[in-house]
Amino acid sequence: MKILVVYPYFVDKSAAGHSLMYDTLQTLVRMGHDVTVVSGETGYMEARANLATRRPWWRRLLYTEWIGGIRVYRTLSYTGHQKSFIGRVMSYLYLCLMSPLAVMVAARPDVVLLSPPPLYPIFTSFLACLLRRLPVMVEVRDLWPDSLVQMGVMRNPFIIRGTAWMERCIYDRSSAIVALTQGIADNIVRRGWRPEKVHELPCAVDPDHFVADGAHREQLRVAHGWTDKFVLLYFGALGEANNLGVIVRAAQRLAHRPEFRFVLVGDGFRRAWLEQEVRERELTNVEVLPPVPKAQAAGFLAAADACVVTLQDLPVFAGAIPTKLIEYMAGARPVLCGVRGEARRIVESAGGGYCFEPDDDEELVRHMERLRQDPAAAQQLGAGARRYVQAHFDITRRSSRIASLLQQAAQG
Repeated sequence: MKILVVYPYFVDKSAAGHSLMYDTLQTLVRMGHDVTVVSGETGYMEARANLATRRPWWRRLLYTEWIGGIRVYRTLSYTGHQKSFIGRVMSYLYLCLMSPLAVMVAARPDVVLLSPPPLYPIFTSFLACLLRRLPVMVEVRDLWPDSLVQMGVMRNPFIIRGTAWMERCIYDRSSAIVALTQGIADNIVRRGWRPEKVHELPCAVDPDHFVADGAHREQLRVAHGWTDKFVLLYFGALGEANNLGVIVRAAQRLAHRPEFRFVLVGDGFRRAWLEQEVRERELTNVEVLPPVPKAQAAGFLAAADACVVTLQDLPVFAGAIPTKLIEYMAGARPVLCGVRGEARRIVESAGGGYCFEPDDDEELVRHMERLRQDPAAAQQLGAGARRYVQAHFDITRRSSRIASLLQQAAQG
């Protein structure tokens, strides 16, 4: 089967950011499918290193590269999308203009997989698919515009209505809708789409990619001066949705306790705010490190004593399963989960950590104390988390299901 995937931020494990799409497509290639991706030049977390210096802009309008057996059409991108609101708008504009061009010139596929966010370049690519009369399946990772409206990021009623109309057009004309969580699937069905058209298919990982040995753990802890610390790790996007304030307030509560260290590895729209908060509060127990390639994730997970996942306390996030949560659990780390709904149920079902109310920094601190005082219990929680991921979030099973749904979409 020839599969064309439109995913704006496609990267391999040499770049920072989650690797769900890369791992899924690599598995499809191993199954014998011919996979082509339409993407911008940048990852979600950071710009790729070879962008501005190696080619003039006119040679980057549209070019091809190969990543692990996957043909990738790269389109000219704006590289400042994580730095400001204007940068985000410029990034979307570039993608909206260039992505459909790549869809039009790509060899004719049997089926197209559209994977937002962001929704806008997916919509223009969807229009190109309509022009070519290509069967389409859409993978829904976030609810647009609902999530942006609830966060207060999107307020203009005309933009809200326009975005909702784009979403409706894509869902109506897609052969199937794949939702990454049950909450997303329920939301889509509740708004009128047929249940048999909507398929819940959670994010997944290759558990073996998130395990590092004890020597690697000690090497990183020595290099960063963490040998005598209890390290709480946050690994991933530093965005508006991620509720970083609760971590900052917890660090403030433990400012007088040098044995605790908060480590945040990543980048995003709120990174500058986070660094300013750390400076103004004089938090010497907080480290904000730059994003690292996904291939190095296992080492940082191993170096941590526990990991934390947080999201804003909004109804839309009750149906969210942050990818970082599954990665933490695959790395056998005890998780401190400040997310309601499905994420909380996963941690509790796995016996993989402790949960706290999304804005309750005092409760977060109590759980940190609890884990530090009982390392054996922490190890048991981490082991339970990993077993749960192996049983429920394996990338091979997910990819097989994706292939089956794509085959059905191709056949109409």
